[in-house]
Amino acid sequence: MDFDAIADITVVDVYESAAGIGREFEHIIDVYGTDAIACLMPKVITVLEQLEALAQRNERESAQISDLQFTVEKLEAHKSAKSSERMKFERELETDRESWRLETKE
Repeated sequence: MDFDAIADITVVDVYESAAGIGREFEHIIDVYGTDAIACLMPKVITVLEQLEALAQRNERESAQISDLQFTVEKLEAHKSAKSSERMKFERELETDRESWRLETKE
């Protein structure tokens, strides 16, 4: 079983699977009658509803993860910019100190 593919399942995938299962049920009903799937159909519907709920949750969580990744990238860029500013300030401060030392020696 490919768990990566399962993790990427969407609500649309569930609807497509449900449509395919529905077509198969119709074929079974045409050949054997409704009694052939009377007990099975409610169970399959319940499983499909549960799968749909999980797919919806997965899509929400994926969106949240993407938002959080964007926020982390933005914060890392901000941190890098602040670090660059600090290094620049420290260089300027050292230059000013060196100039002050030279002036005080003279």
